[in-house]
Amino acid sequence: FSFFFGSKIYFLIEMSSSGLKHLKKPGNTWKKQCTQKIYNNPFVDAVINPTKVSVNFYNQYNEGGHYDKHIDNFKAEPKINNAYFDYGFSICLNSDYDGGEFIGDNEIGQIPYKLQAGQVLFFPIIYAHTVAPIKKGVRKAIIGWMSTNVTYEQTYILRNIYDVNMHFIKENNNEMAVKSTLTQNYLKKLWGK
Repeated sequence: FSFFFGSKIYFLIEMSSSGLKHLKKPGNTWKKQCTQKIYNNPFVDAVINPTKVSVNFYNQYNEGGHYDKHIDNFKAEPKINNAYFDYGFSICLNSDYDGGEFIGDNEIGQIPYKLQAGQVLFFPIIYAHTVAPIKKGVRKAIIGWMSTNVTYEQTYILRNIYDVNMHFIKENNNEMAVKSTLTQNYLKKLWGK
């Protein structure tokens, strides 16, 4: 993964093509590989700080297929475990389709985005979302959810500190990058408990 795009509400990261091919191998290891890649992604770790990642299933929409507006279930299965999710994610496995945009619905309106192969979209499950009808081709994705102890407001702050860190690193300002990383790590530890 590498950091690709961020907004106030949705986060999008990109997976390398070799990592994507690795996920397409048969067997159950793809769930474990996805989970490890999400946990080990620097952006996800620094901003969302997941306590649980659940890679649930492979999803495919054929031409005309779609998913109506909905809100994901907050409580994980089996319900006896008493685990709750905070974020959903979709790992896009291909780009050769038309339509099929992920549309997030929040207080500023609807935000459509067409995922490309290797992109991973993370979104707070408190927001309604849909998948627009597929006009041509087949849309393939891996779907899952995450739990975190970090609130959405705290995630917003951590995301902004992450952006500051990346700026200092890009500008080769090691002294400020170390200071901002210290701040981020302390807040992540404090809020992630």
